[in-house]
Amino acid sequence: MTHNSRPLPRLGGMPGGRQDRARTPVWLCLVIVGLAAWVYLGQTDRVSAANARLQDQQQLQQSLIVQRQLALAHLGRITAPAYVLVQAQALGMVPADWGDDVSAGGQP
Repeated sequence: MTHNSRPLPRLGGMPGGRQDRARTPVWLCLVIVGLAAWVYLGQTDRVSAANARLQDQQQLQQSLIVQRQLALAHLGRITAPAYVLVQAQALGMVPADWGDDVSAGGQP
């Protein structure tokens, strides 16, 4: 076996000629790809957490909308003239006539 004193050409280089630009080491490419993957995974984790918080907020909003609608319906029932009349009659009150003086509490 004979020993060749000429170095082997680098991959991507021109055999027998000089290279015009320096090559990027493989380890540097792996580090860059690893950092990009780490940043991407970090972003997807944050997006997933934000999505979960958004869904919680939407559920809370829907619950509050339903509560508001129920409260408005209840308020409408208890302020209706018919309901007020029934409750007043249950307490022994009677409606005043149009000509009665109610400023003195209905007493002469």
